[in-house]
Amino acid sequence: MTQTPLRRYQQRIVDEIGQRNAIVVLPTGSGKTLIATAKISKKRSDSFDFDSSEQNLIMLFVVPTRDLVRQQSSYLEREVPKLRIVSFVSDESKSSLKELLSTTTLNCFDILVTTPAALLATISNLNSSLSWDDISMLVLDECHHTTKHHPYRKMISHWQSQRNRCQLIGLTASCSYKITEKSQREDIERLCGMLHTNLILTANSEEMINDGYHASEAKVDYATSTRDISLQFDFQYASVKLDKKSTLRNSFFRAIKEGIGSEFTRKLVEIVRSLEDSIQLSDSSFRSPIDKKGKGGKLKAWGKSCEKRAKQVKSPTLARQYAYLRHWYEALRLVIIAFPSPPVPHPPPTDEIAFLYLAMMVQEAENPFDSLRTKIERCFDVWQDTFLGVPGRLQRLTDVLDEQYRLFGTSIRIVIFVQHQIAAHVLKFFLQHEPIVMSWAKPVCIHSTNTSGLSMSATDVKLAISAFRTNQANILVATSVAEEGMDIPACNVVVRFDPIQTPVSMIQSRGRARQENSAFVVMEEMKQKPLDMLLEAETLQKQVLKDVSQRSPQLPLQSALDVMPTVNRVPLRASTPRLPTQRRPAPSAVARGNSLARLNKLVQKQGLEISTKCVQEPDTKEWIYQLSVGADVGLSVHRTKKQAKLLAADDLLRKLGKR
Repeated sequence: MTQTPLRRYQQRIVDEIGQRNAIVVLPTGSGKTLIATAKISKKRSDSFDFDSSEQNLIMLFVVPTRDLVRQQSSYLEREVPKLRIVSFVSDESKSSLKELLSTTTLNCFDILVTTPAALLATISNLNSSLSWDDISMLVLDECHHTTKHHPYRKMISHWQSQRNRCQLIGLTASCSYKITEKSQREDIERLCGMLHTNLILTANSEEMINDGYHASEAKVDYATSTRDISLQFDFQYASVKLDKKSTLRNSFFRAIKEGIGSEFTRKLVEIVRSLEDSIQLSDSSFRSPIDKKGKGGKLKAWGKSCEKRAKQVKSPTLARQYAYLRHWYEALRLVIIAFPSPPVPHPPPTDEIAFLYLAMMVQEAENPFDSLRTKIERCFDVWQDTFLGVPGRLQRLTDVLDEQYRLFGTSIRIVIFVQHQIAAHVLKFFLQHEPIVMSWAKPVCIHSTNTSGLSMSATDVKLAISAFRTNQANILVATSVAEEGMDIPACNVVVRFDPIQTPVSMIQSRGRARQENSAFVVMEEMKQKPLDMLLEAETLQKQVLKDVSQRSPQLPLQSALDVMPTVNRVPLRASTPRLPTQRRPAPSAVARGNSLARLNKLVQKQGLEISTKCVQEPDTKEWIYQLSVGADVGLSVHRTKKQAKLLAADDLLRKLGKR
């Protein structure tokens, strides 16, 4: 068994799972991973004692992010040291999971920890040494991702198509992103259908408290501008409606052209354009990424393009200019992402963050643009008065932190959640220099490691969490990476600096405050999803989970494929479609057209019958298409019905060995 003893509710859940598929729904920090680990250990032990056919099979522990691969691998090695653990993170080397498995035989390890994308790319390959038949158990951490457009969904669709016998256990703190009871019920039933189970296991607060877990929820406090503060603003922000046919970037610049926006935003755009014009005089090959279309014009590509050109140019001055422009691009990107900003409070919250980012990165740095030096210095003088002279959200943040410090004293442990990676660094910088809190605040920040702009390696993340755990730091500023699964030490104050988007985000971030008398402070709300609505959605979800979990285990749920409407069995017509966007190399349009023709010819020649099923997912609008001949199944998921059908035909031919 595991090194850590199970609580009684954890042992009950392990026993109730048995040999069935199940979904475990428990609060953050209540030991979901320990339950899965105990089940893995028991299944491995049983394979040697009772079922010798499973001795050579492995178990998969799939997590949604690369950071969690490292964390869960270490956890498993600590809890079940007798089992052999292998982990794989796709971006750490040039090799693929397929190459790793080719050099490591399956009987050399017991558990593989990886991400769904890496697993799917390998297991769907015909030449791979790994198949679903080699797996006895599949654990899905944060399994609620399966209900949205996520690699989990594609992986589960592939697992469904194989109809193998491996046991599946899903772990989550919340099952649905939806608000209403009807949509939540549909989400949860869809999740159960995809995981082939109607067994949902949880524990109530009374049971968990009796077993020694502090299950009381953090007290919710409001520190929002819309509830507590009435501010005057000196500009009119027109009501901007985004054109669905236009990109966010185009809508933003159209609004700026019409004179809509804060003074800071308009001046920021003006300076960026001036910097671009100045570079154009020195580098005639330069083209503004703002005006580009396609991948090069995406917001996240702006800073990367400057970084790339700074390395390519031979002139040191021009390289410094590109590096300087990069920071202005990042500040502008922050403003565009938050567009259109609400008219209150003033100044707009994202403007504050963008200004502080520029103050942190370029105000004190050498300006390589001689002709624009005076203009930029004057702008910073004006912005200094604008943002430091008005009580904006950053000032409210210091008031909140100071109030909480008076309550908790030196034992205070704060986690501040922000939406953007740059904002995490900006708040850390702000708290280090803010006179009200700098005497006691020791901030660190974390975010995902694959970021442009301010970089953060996996080692940096590990050191930050270690500092927070050992009390070398008492404030952790984090993006959503700290909401799910990551082993963040328990704290007593959680602050949501940016608006909460979904009930899942609220439940998981609030669950970080697990100490007695903890506080959960919300500083901004979405007009469409106020906090009261999210809290009500959480209550509804508990009732829906209770209703679904009380259904008889003898009534199996149908998967998404099982409930597909059966289509008339007619010959398929070949055509030449556009290439779909896929992670693995897709067959050419001609090859897929030939696949349809060859499949029809094969069916007619051998007197077989094609069974066709298709359904469109209501959330993502993607088509799931299944073609089957006897026990062989071809499956595909695509945004268009035609493409899905063509890819399913190609997949079926591969299964039949005719490709």
